Amino acid sequence: MKIKICGIKTSDEIEIMNEFLPDYIGFVFAKSKREVDFKKALQLKQNLNKKIKAVGVFVNSKIEDILNFYNEKIIDIAQLHGEYSEGDIEKLKNRGLSIIKVIKVKENFYDIKTKADFILFDTYSPIQAGGLNKTFNWNIKINSNVPYFIAGGINEGNILEMREKLDPYGVDISSGVEENGFKTKEKVSNIIKIVRG
Repeated sequence: MKIKICGIKTSDEIEIMNEFLPDYIGFVFAKSKREVDFKKALQLKQNLNKKIKAVGVFVNSKIEDILNFYNEKIIDIAQLHGEYSEGDIEKLKNRGLSIIKVIKVKENFYDIKTKADFILFDTYSPIQAGGLNKTFNWNIKINSNVPYFIAGGINEGNILEMREKLDPYGVDISSGVEENGFKTKEKVSNIIKIVRG
């Protein structure tokens, strides 16, 4: 199972990522307590180990703005929250960008056909795009033509239960490796040890 640590916003957190090497990290470019701007993300990405893929988290951003982050080599993958069509996904992919399409879980069964490279299932909220730190019902059934990530309230105490129930391609964690709003070496180390055995 791949590991994505989302909401990276400081140089100290980049150092932790470089030490423990999750497969992906996420920069949030949307209104959030973890939001970073273009300049900060560029600086952080320049110091990130090349083995780690950087994901840009966008909520209804313009296609041109997303491509700008990609063209400046700040991100390798775009994670799309909100109203993006399959046509939008195709446009971004045609420019070389890999795509994670976000689905907010409201149903018990999902039959997904998409041009995105990955799906990310996250907890539904009518007012917030992500970062709720709440799990959804892990007894859902998923049939997807692409690999999927699971997000929402995952931490070292419940990650094995989630993997047993859903067996995803990857897990997306943010609050679950934080203390006082910042990633900690101990929590990142623990979760990576659990996942990688």
